[in-house]
Amino acid sequence: MKRALVVGLGYHPGHFLHMEAFIEMFRSLDYTVYTYFEKRYGKPSSNKSVVDLFSLQKIDISIIYTPSLFNFVVIVYLRILRRSNVYFYFHEPFDTIRSYKDSGFSMSRICMMFCIDFTNKLCCLASSFILLGSDRSLEVYMRKYLVYNRNFQKLPLIYPDKDISKNIIQKKKYISYIGTVASDHAFDNFFNFLISAVKDSKLRNFSFLIATSSTLPTSKIKTLKKYDVYNQVKLVHGTYMDDDFINNCYAESMMVWNAYLRGMQSGVLARSFMFATPVLVYRKNINEYVRDKVNSYFITDLNDIDQFKHAIMFCFENIAFLTTNARDTFDSTFNYNNYLSIFNNERNISD
Repeated sequence: MKRALVVGLGYHPGHFLHMEAFIEMFRSLDYTVYTYFEKRYGKPSSNKSVVDLFSLQKIDISIIYTPSLFNFVVIVYLRILRRSNVYFYFHEPFDTIRSYKDSGFSMSRICMMFCIDFTNKLCCLASSFILLGSDRSLEVYMRKYLVYNRNFQKLPLIYPDKDISKNIIQKKKYISYIGTVASDHAFDNFFNFLISAVKDSKLRNFSFLIATSSTLPTSKIKTLKKYDVYNQVKLVHGTYMDDDFINNCYAESMMVWNAYLRGMQSGVLARSFMFATPVLVYRKNINEYVRDKVNSYFITDLNDIDQFKHAIMFCFENIAFLTTNARDTFDSTFNYNNYLSIFNNERNISD
């Protein structure tokens, strides 16, 4: 019996479903699956077991998924003591300092990322194989990291094979911001758009959602109370949101904000498509997964309120077309079943 291990040492709620997808993938390939997760992910379900760190039993394949400063130590342990082929999922190859400054990152945060990048290079050096989530991350990797490991492959952010209701369109009512409030996610631009929308009588029938574990500044909450006189905005912030709640947010969204200033891959984009929800995208940061007015809507100016309003109306008027294409993109791109051959080949080689 082949054994697989999924490692998630760093905690990020949005990463849990990706790791579940790897678990389902390995089970479908007849691996016995073990996990080693940060404790806040909760107890493992009955179909997988926590790995025994003191055993020397061989582990055929390991996935190092979530970013953590301790990943390098675990990779060395797995390669040497457990004789494992280790796949390191490299979420964010460090691009240029300029790219982060232009996205609003402070110099202290850039310095911290630069230090984290040092550990990522060690992880690349020690791993058997590197997995990268997009064409953009591949480009940066080939330009800056190839010297550390020449074994790499593109693997989009995968999700479990989840069915959605055939009547999901009837649930869709929100223009949403879901996820962390961050400068490179252009939250301030979304917030300004939202305020302009609730002040516009022509958009009175539309509802908005902000769902984030980040805590909004008091000034923004006061602004919402001042202008949201018709209670068009649902606000959930500064609190833990479980997977069921987050999934429902996506299912009830007519359009999700993905107009980020930068980024190499986006779990928000993939999860939106899982729930047949088109995304709003900043044209300067488009990727290979989005198509304008097909599964998404592109805007060229994050300060142009009219573009935001046009996006809302276009989505409303073409919701059936957009949702169908969004879900089709998920099925063809982000469903883990599309990538079984990567690890099936690995299994055959090791037999």
